[in-house]
Order: sequence, then C-alpha cells, then structure tokens
Amino acid sequence: MAFPVGRQPVSDPVAAGQPGGMRRCDVVVAGQVNRDLVLRVDELPAPGTGGPVRQRKEMLGGKGANQAVARAQLGAPVALLGVVGDDDVGSALLTQARADGIDVSAVVRRERTPTALIVDVLEAGGRWRYLEDIPAGTLLAEADVAAAAPPPAGWCSTARRPTTSGAPTSSPRPTPSGWTPGRPSW
Repeated sequence: MAFPVGRQPVSDPVAAGQPGGMRRCDVVVAGQVNRDLVLRVDELPAPGTGGPVRQRKEMLGGKGANQAVARAQLGAPVALLGVVGDDDVGSALLTQARADGIDVSAVVRRERTPTALIVDVLEAGGRWRYLEDIPAGTLLAEADVAAAAPPPAGWCSTARRPTTSGAPTSSPRPTPSGWTPGRPSW
C-alpha cells in the first residue's frame, strides 16, 4: 500500500541545488519487512536425507520493503512503514534499507519479537518452495499506522516532532541509495 505525499526537506548534497534544500518525495510504502533467505538446489532431497545448497542469498525482503527499494532504485525518495523485531536481524535490515535510500524512521521495532523470515527453496527445474516464519508481532497493525500519522501536506517522512499547535508533524531522515533487491535471476 502506498500513500502519496509531497516534498521532503533534506540536508544532503543531492538536494542542495533545489529551493529550500528540498527534494520530491513521492510515497510512503506500508507493508511487510522481513529477511529473505533464498536457497538454490539441484533438487530437494528425499525425506530423511540431506542435499547440498548450490547458492545461498540473504537479503532485505517483504512486499513493503521490496516496493520501497524498487522506488528508491528509480530515484524516487520513499519512506517505509513496517515492523521488524528488536533483534540483530531487524537492525541489519534497517541498515540495508537506509543504504538503499529508504527513510525507515516509521519502521517499528517490536520488543521481544524476532524479525520475520521467508525461506525460498529454488530447484534447478524452476520448482520452488516457500516457507515463512512471520511472528504475529511483526505484522503491521492499525495502531502502528496511526502512530506514524500522515505527514502534513508538502512533506515526506514519518519521524514525529511537535508543532507550535502541539499536534505531531514530520521531520526528515534522508539516506543514500544504491542496492538491487528482489529474487535472484539464476
């Protein structure tokens, strides 16, 4: 789910030449954030046996995160609203998202919750299996969306700061870009 928004004040060199140090921010993507583990095998082993993994890839995943990365790769400033656990995996995913150019200030860190994991097992013939470990605490809840509150017209970010009226508004968290997401093209 994507919510159109306006412009984001930034202090990075990319925006330095634009009026007021602002750049266009098109959307906030709300959705799942998880770690993807992709395993490529020649074939699945028979029950009770094992087999080698030809290739292993771990990456930022989830429908929300994937959409946000795709927008960032197109050069469109984007923010992500989702939930990760308070574990090392959640920290690593947020670090990767920031490096990908995604504003993660609205991503919730759920205490005592492991970050969601998706395992894709891809066979040489194109068949695949999809396994998921998605703890209930990593699902985006209505309260998470309400806490992020839509930014005022003309701004893009979801970090909360008080205004003179006392109502929450937004504050920027600019980040760099440059990562290629998605499923491997083996």
